[in-house]
Amino acid sequence: MNLMGNARQALDHTGKSGTIRVRTKQIGDQRVLLEVADNGFGIPAETLGHIFDPFFTTKPAGVGTGLGLAIVLGIVREHGGHVNVASPPSGGAIFSIALRAASSVSKTASLFNLNKTPTSKTWPANVADPRLAPIKPFQPGSRILVVEDEPTVARLIADVLEDEGFHVDVQLDGRDALQQADHETYDLVICDMKMPGLDGQHFYQALVEAGNPLSKHFLFVTGDVVAQHTQQFLERHQLPHVAKPFRMEELKDCVRGLLNRDVPNESKTREARSNG
Repeated sequence: MNLMGNARQALDHTGKSGTIRVRTKQIGDQRVLLEVADNGFGIPAETLGHIFDPFFTTKPAGVGTGLGLAIVLGIVREHGGHVNVASPPSGGAIFSIALRAASSVSKTASLFNLNKTPTSKTWPANVADPRLAPIKPFQPGSRILVVEDEPTVARLIADVLEDEGFHVDVQLDGRDALQQADHETYDLVICDMKMPGLDGQHFYQALVEAGNPLSKHFLFVTGDVVAQHTQQFLERHQLPHVAKPFRMEELKDCVRGLLNRDVPNESKTREARSNG
């Protein structure tokens, strides 16, 4: 749906009629390919490397959220697949999604040559999405709690961090997250500022009042950083934050930096302290 919607909008921008082609094919006894192509203006080379980044969009304000292709990437990866994109110099865009075939696929699939894939599947390395390659875990075993009321954003953050080797739990409600933080141990919490019910500020303050060490391992994500009261709150408590919209590389760098600080990992000693 997202790929079709993007293709339709690409054709709308040309101001003339165009074509969207959707096709599937088998590319071996274990893989299938879904291809969505259009003959619109195409995708500029400087944009290709960023189109799967959450919040990245070339559309006017109010038209797109920049989450469509990030959602596509997330869905494909959850199914063990890969997605590639090509935009020939002549124009147009071709999205190719390779997925594992269902176990019920006929054995006659072996008649297909595994190497016979559409030319659109091979594209320059300098525009390849680096997140499609395996990522070496930064600090295996670290546990992170993501508190974000927008399910799509929460899942995207979790997927990216899990690819880094972290163990991630997601809570869409501040009150539920507070209960979970009281019963579970985490190395870091990533929390949205504005949420219905218990918002980020009150979630943080509740941790402080409860003496939960997790309050010292906190990262806010917020689209309200320009508001004076938000700035004052972050500065008063010296809390790190990432402003929406953000690049996932920026988020990962912040997480690495916070987990790598020379600070005693109090969250992992909570159980010993409470039992003592």
